[in-house]
Amino acid sequence: MDMLSKLQDWVQGIPDADDYPELLSMHIPKTAGLAFRETLYGQYGKRHVLAVNHIDLRNEQEQLRDHYRKRHRVIHGHLFYHQLRPFQGPGTRLVTWLREPVRRVVSNYYYSITQEFPKRQALDPSLRQLSLREFAERPRRRNVMSAYLKGIDLEELFFFGLQEHYAEDLSRLGNRLGWALPPEAGQRRINAKTQYTPPDAATLDYIRQLNQEDMALYERAARLRKQQIG
Repeated sequence: MDMLSKLQDWVQGIPDADDYPELLSMHIPKTAGLAFRETLYGQYGKRHVLAVNHIDLRNEQEQLRDHYRKRHRVIHGHLFYHQLRPFQGPGTRLVTWLREPVRRVVSNYYYSITQEFPKRQALDPSLRQLSLREFAERPRRRNVMSAYLKGIDLEELFFFGLQEHYAEDLSRLGNRLGWALPPEAGQRRINAKTQYTPPDAATLDYIRQLNQEDMALYERAARLRKQQIG
């Protein structure tokens, strides 16, 4: 690559062949991503972890490459695989966490209606008035895990963990990467504002029917995990 091409790639935020991030962390909403982000900060140092979400990028009319000029070792956030793919070099490891789909949707709903998101609420003032069923029926709220992973198979990931087994799976990942994890690393963050009474069985079944792709994905992930741990 000539010097002009290298300069153009640097300005665009596209890494050279030997200058890709070490780790790409795809944070699917409500899958213990915030707890995992804290672990990434502890292992790599906060200044080496680029934490950014596709919603922030959209709101600021930016692209991921606009943030990559500092050559972060890790990129983490609510970013779809197609957004991360240009930053996936030969040695880059892609990781993500999955969660039982119905529980993930329910958690996402209560989080969305109880947290303060001024920009989001300005764009969608009806959000707080939605019922759980109405929230789950929205097309972009269905099969979210499958949407994030579109374009890559589970076997192609360096690692995927299940939120329900967070401590154990984090330990497995840490062993593979040579991390020295503190005892509290396996603790998931619990947000008091998102505590709720479990919905009735009919609503849960309805959400399950709306997320058949994610149900199949999660069941397959659970089988693969079982094979991996023996």
